[in-house]
Amino acid sequence: MADLKNSVAITWALASAVIGLLVYKAWSWIKPRNFGHNIPPFPAPRKLLLGHLHLYTAKSELETIKALRDKAGDVFSLDLAGNLLVVVNGFENVKEVLVKRWNEAPDRPHSSVPTYIGEDNHGVVDSRGENWAQQRSTSMLILRSFGMGKNVLAEKILEEATIYTDQLASFEGNPVDIRFFTTVSIANIICSIIVGKRFDHDDPCFAQVIEIVLSIFNKAPTVALMQTIPFVRFLPGDLFGMKAFMNNLLRLNDSFSKPHIAEAKKTFDPNKDPTCYITAYLQKMQQENAK
Repeated sequence: MADLKNSVAITWALASAVIGLLVYKAWSWIKPRNFGHNIPPFPAPRKLLLGHLHLYTAKSELETIKALRDKAGDVFSLDLAGNLLVVVNGFENVKEVLVKRWNEAPDRPHSSVPTYIGEDNHGVVDSRGENWAQQRSTSMLILRSFGMGKNVLAEKILEEATIYTDQLASFEGNPVDIRFFTTVSIANIICSIIVGKRFDHDDPCFAQVIEIVLSIFNKAPTVALMQTIPFVRFLPGDLFGMKAFMNNLLRLNDSFSKPHIAEAKKTFDPNKDPTCYITAYLQKMQQENAK
């Protein structure tokens, strides 16, 4: 009998400890936080636990930000379930933060998305800390080199603009939805710089890539909002579209990014001028490794 009582007591003690830890962890995610006084003002009072998350329920994110900008000005803060978000509006303000004083900004926040796709703290987009600073500097040097001397950037834009106007002329003034052709042309300019080639407007594989990218952009605001509540991605179903978003990222990575990087590595010649961002990046990597 004594052994049974001891066993029950131990079980209850362990259960209580586990429940206590879970409650503490949950509360640490959602508790109201004191962000200090040296931050831009809040545009509205914060709700318990939610902060300003409730503001996103009635309108789209863009409409919400526009309305809050009218109240608080170009720069304001949001509390998203205990996570501080500073919103910067206006071209000059964004340029000041991201271009002129980028190294004074706080570190980039950690996101579960790159971890999910196996790219945590990798590359230009998903890096942070010192790695982010190095990636940014390298990317700026590469893009500036494309805009100088041979002026690769201007040549790519001019080439695609010519094809775009020829496409429009082929309709001979008949009504047509130009959104697809415009999207393909913009994507081709980016691809010409990044992977060193453009794609035909009727290329079915490229059309699928564009469809994936558009789906990613359409879901990005909702997914960014859901990043403030990380456990949402473990819930059954896909109420907020986070799983579909991540799967599309994986599809884009596997069907487009990785094959073109692999192809660039095969044909890379360090003694020749780089023809695209990938080969320029490979050249920078080789130079760094040689130091």
